Amino acid sequence: MRNTILITLLGAGLAFAAASTLAATTPAQTAPRQLMLDKTRAKFSAACEKAKGDRDSIDRQYINCECMPTQIYLLESDFPDGKDVPVDPFIDRVNYYVDICTAKLMKKTVASSCLKGGGDDKPNADRQAYCACVEKQVRSLSDQEIAKDLETQGNSDKQGRVQQALSACRP
Repeated sequence: MRNTILITLLGAGLAFAAASTLAATTPAQTAPRQLMLDKTRAKFSAACEKAKGDRDSIDRQYINCECMPTQIYLLESDFPDGKDVPVDPFIDRVNYYVDICTAKLMKKTVASSCLKGGGDDKPNADRQAYCACVEKQVRSLSDQEIAKDLETQGNSDKQGRVQQALSACRP
């Protein structure tokens, strides 16, 4: 499970790097909405093509090729058409949608990742029961709850909703 989260975050980190490049290429505090959307699409499209060339990057393929193109349509509705948009809030919103994609990926892969194990010595029956619990707990969380956890991860001493859910499964 932990490995899947790290791999997922690595994929999100690559997406974040793509979003951060937007700020680096836009010296002003605001930029035309369509330009920002076009650059965002181009960055995720390039990340998708790169991920397709790497068989070990299924998580990045899901985020960059399947999920983010859909989320970019939602991003369009977050900013008025025909107006300049503030760069920092735009990038924050891109990162929010990356976190939503990461949450979707986590929910999609939690069971198979858990069953692969993490080097512990639990008997197979115990692992299956634990993984069934983990899957149920993670899937009970909304994408937005998981995304909020990802956003605040490392910035808080509080245990996030995902960790609380996983703690419920420990004996």
